[in-house]
Amino acid sequence: MLKRLLPILFFSFSSLAYAYTGSGLDDEGNPIPINQYDVVGDRILGENIPHESRLVWQRFTQVIPAQYRQEIQVFEPIDGNYGIDGSIHAISDDKSIWVVQLDIKDSVSKYDLDRTMIHEFAHLLTLRADQIPLADTDDATVRNNCRSYALPDGCTAPDSYLNHFVSQFWQPLLPVSSNEVDVSNRYQTHINEFVTEYAATNPAEDIAESFAEYVLAEQLPPASSIANKKIRFFDHYRKLRLMRKNIRANGKL
Repeated sequence: MLKRLLPILFFSFSSLAYAYTGSGLDDEGNPIPINQYDVVGDRILGENIPHESRLVWQRFTQVIPAQYRQEIQVFEPIDGNYGIDGSIHAISDDKSIWVVQLDIKDSVSKYDLDRTMIHEFAHLLTLRADQIPLADTDDATVRNNCRSYALPDGCTAPDSYLNHFVSQFWQPLLPVSSNEVDVSNRYQTHINEFVTEYAATNPAEDIAESFAEYVLAEQLPPASSIANKKIRFFDHYRKLRLMRKNIRANGKL
């Protein structure tokens, strides 16, 4: 979830229920969608789909090639003027079906919306089922036996992107508090370690923000700071180097 100028919340990938009567934020600060469309490949299905919704979805398909987003089977347009440009979460218990929410009200520039699309996709990339096998970490036994970084729906797989990212960059900062004041203090204290202030929220947001910078950079920065090393982190994976190349070419970035 990418937020602007609002209290920072932990990224949620739980199933949400909405009444499609308008837009804004619900009581938990999550975006209320303007509508909901099923996704088949590069198409969204529905009658009388507004032009602005079609344009944003079309842009998303241009930025994120179909082979990387097979789990995204629902698109929900949102009004970014309430402070959230995009969000993504699983809506099936086995994390096989995800919904992506994107601003259609021109609340940000086209460049920033492209960046939001890449940021949200990075959550899918790093939080999907093969990266975080399902387990209830609310169960103290499960949580205490977790030998890697624990998220609400499971422990990161030992060889997952997020587990390696946390091992390299977050160990001195654990455990993580996502309280707004703590996040601000973390960023100010370690300002050279984060690509943005929002990245200091928690490892899931940090890796998503760093991935967005990795994809959008015309040339990767020198490894002169921890923030830059986070951007270069993804380049150690041949699969992600190819993904970056394809996203940049597909979206003409």
